[in-house]
Amino acid sequence: MVLMTHNIEYDERYLKVIAAGNIPYVGLLGPAARRDRLLDSLAEMAGRIQGRVFGPAGLDIGAETPEEIALAIMAEIQAVMHRRDGGQLYNNPRPLHDRETPE
Repeated sequence: MVLMTHNIEYDERYLKVIAAGNIPYVGLLGPAARRDRLLDSLAEMAGRIQGRVFGPAGLDIGAETPEEIALAIMAEIQAVMHRRDGGQLYNNPRPLHDRETPE
């Protein structure tokens, strides 16, 4: 999921509920300082969501427009869900596919 309501108090409340669940990807829009404030608001619950919060959300692909930002976020979600880092393929020593495909 991606979270940003443009009201930080709402986002703080929502993040507390989200932290209690098991959503594997929680993307936060906005700057790192906003992410830090939201995580600080969780107090002792922050440990429950650590490792699942990604903010600012998205891969660094030079996104500027809403469409490009959406692509960067979707690419990051895909990478996280498949335990990949989202780096360039030519730098990756791993096989392209996790399982063998028929030739």
